Amino acid sequence: MIHRNVFHNDALLPIEKVRLSPGQAGLICGWGIFTTLRISRGEAFAYERHWRRLEKDAGITRLPMPYSAARVRVHLHEVIRANKVTEGCARIYLVYNTVGFWQSDEKFPQADLIIYTAGLPEHREVVRLALRQHGRHAASPMSGVKSISWLNKGRKGFHAPSKFRMPGRRNARHPHGNSAGGRSFRRRTVSSPRRPQFRRRSFYLVDKPQSH
Repeated sequence: MIHRNVFHNDALLPIEKVRLSPGQAGLICGWGIFTTLRISRGEAFAYERHWRRLEKDAGITRLPMPYSAARVRVHLHEVIRANKVTEGCARIYLVYNTVGFWQSDEKFPQADLIIYTAGLPEHREVVRLALRQHGRHAASPMSGVKSISWLNKGRKGFHAPSKFRMPGRRNARHPHGNSAGGRSFRRRTVSSPRRPQFRRRSFYLVDKPQSH
């Protein structure tokens, strides 16, 4: 569950004071990007790497980036301090407001900046993943973008969905097998890599993909 204090555009506010509008076209249509950061000892881990990916994804999705890396980092640490997070995680969202016909005449910035924190998620000993066949086209420029649109969900009874291109096919990006969300697939076992600072091997039971 997310913590009470949230940064929205230009202010740090209690979550009940934050207003999002149905007139924000990107919010309703899923035109936005995000990244999830690990907070360790009160500091954002690998912030520069996360910001580079946000910039890359913004370019791919044609989303305006009116914020600088330094400015957003200051706001992120405001949220961390306000919520007194020592060990946890944070989300940075950028949502396109002024796009398309279905927007209101309210005065919005081109893109909303939303930052919040949460505690570390609890990991079960065994996690069930549902595979979504053809859920991601590996050759698409959007294949690696972390979009706010989560339409391709898993099935009931599973903890998380994982998308893959085609069973048994290798590709240039993941030469050692199919991969989705940083997980590598081998038969019915999935391994989730960790960086050395947070190394922990995780293995998952994987359900067979739905047949069509």
